[in-house]
Amino acid sequence: MTESTSDDTTWEEIYVIEATIDDMNPQWFRFLRKKLFSAGALDVQLTSTMMKKERVGQSLKILVPLEQRDKLVSLIFQHSTTIGLRCRREKRIVLKRDFFIVDTPYGPIAMKRAFWQGEVINVQPEYDDCVKAAHSCDVSIKEVYQRALSAYYSQHVDY
Repeated sequence: MTESTSDDTTWEEIYVIEATIDDMNPQWFRFLRKKLFSAGALDVQLTSTMMKKERVGQSLKILVPLEQRDKLVSLIFQHSTTIGLRCRREKRIVLKRDFFIVDTPYGPIAMKRAFWQGEVINVQPEYDDCVKAAHSCDVSIKEVYQRALSAYYSQHVDY
């Protein structure tokens, strides 16, 4: 269920699915994350945690659209060693955002801008574009990132 609250925010109902796993090959988490994102997960988080009997494990937390819950639950059981999940329905607020391109000395970089109560509150260069430009121009990602923000601020006065 999605409910608009203003021109720049939306409330959505989602499921949060969680598990703690201490008996799975850590290399398998990358495969699991890709499967979950491909199946519609909104976010997949892994956090190292200390579990019973002093075992190091992973806390897995997935944000899921309501209609994708059963599909993602199935994938978790198929591709992990967990034998139980915790699921709860929650609401989240999502800010309106837009995407555009700025020109930098390292080429075009996609930018994302977020709005709150009619104001721009966040501007970020897209990470993948910055990585690509840094590799191709043999400069640091920090340099590309800073140039992209500088290009944005020289063209916009809304921040």
